Amino acid sequence: MLPSVLHPINISVERRLLALCLIFFTCKLTAVELPDDLQAVLLSKLLPYEQSIVQQSQDLNIFIINSPGIFQAFSRLKTNSNIKFSKIKQGDTLPEEHYQLIYLNDEKNLAGAMQYAREHNAIIATGQVELVKKGATIGTGTEKGKPKFYLNLSSSFAAKLHWDPKVLKIVKTYP
Repeated sequence: MLPSVLHPINISVERRLLALCLIFFTCKLTAVELPDDLQAVLLSKLLPYEQSIVQQSQDLNIFIINSPGIFQAFSRLKTNSNIKFSKIKQGDTLPEEHYQLIYLNDEKNLAGAMQYAREHNAIIATGQVELVKKGATIGTGTEKGKPKFYLNLSSSFAAKLHWDPKVLKIVKTYP
């Protein structure tokens, strides 16, 4: 007779328990990063609802820090209903000239980006929910398998951004 650990019925039970644990911990994850193309499309749909961007110009300048996939995704987007992406640049540090949107996905440049946003009334976008909690303006992710927007109210206020009230109904906010 096989020891109880090696008995076929016990192996099946162990596999089932492992599968249940994996499912449980996967469901506990609150946000997952979306693919680059989907992030770019979703952000482009939300940006027209920031009033100062629409009032300043119909052209939007975007600077992307260390995210080549996002750079390519935004470069493929030619126009959005109310906003045209006139300048899309990328680099590994914050730009010196004015951009209305700074996209980053690492904490290394977050403090500098927050200062930049306050000085230039810019939006800091990210695909990392944790960065929104720490001060990025807007982020994308998933909750319960569905795309979700995240908005940091403090950084929006500090950058003098004015979101349409419709936005506040569809985003998860952080103080």
